[in-house]
Amino acid sequence: VSTFVPFAQSMSTSKAPLSTDSNRLFSSSINMSRFFYMDNFVMISCKNSIHMYRFKLPNSTGESRKKTTSSSSAETLSSINSEGTYKSAHFWSLTSQSVSTFACINSVNSKLVIAAGSDKKLYILDANNGSITRTISAKHDTAVHHISIPQPSAHVQLPVAAYNIFATAAKDNCVLLWDLR
Repeated sequence: VSTFVPFAQSMSTSKAPLSTDSNRLFSSSINMSRFFYMDNFVMISCKNSIHMYRFKLPNSTGESRKKTTSSSSAETLSSINSEGTYKSAHFWSLTSQSVSTFACINSVNSKLVIAAGSDKKLYILDANNGSITRTISAKHDTAVHHISIPQPSAHVQLPVAAYNIFATAAKDNCVLLWDLR
């Protein structure tokens, strides 16, 4: 699936109960989404909140596999929407009016999520326990619009200390380098 909007819309057909607060539909448009923790979760921002969902796509073995290999991509997407499940893992509500951006590492097991709000603050989120561990007043003149964090590759492993460093950019023509230590 090349866009996350169908995934968000598919939540209405999820097997998870829709009447619970933890699995409600979004009340506003989705700003961003990212896979997290080696594709085990999807992170979604909406208004001033970030939602973390564990998801499970339908099995592609046996009967389901025969059905999807001979069907069109629209039928396959419909199958994922109707047979896939999701469950809310965490929910963070920021003090800002909106989440301007967030970043997380997907390729290694990391509990760190860094978010920026329209209030010019950075929020350090702990995905293990669902808490906001630190709030930092950004030194930018405008709200941060991009956060860049080190991304390891299959060819080069970074030292552990490298994961404490990240960069932010804003429309004030400034890129700032941060160290969480």
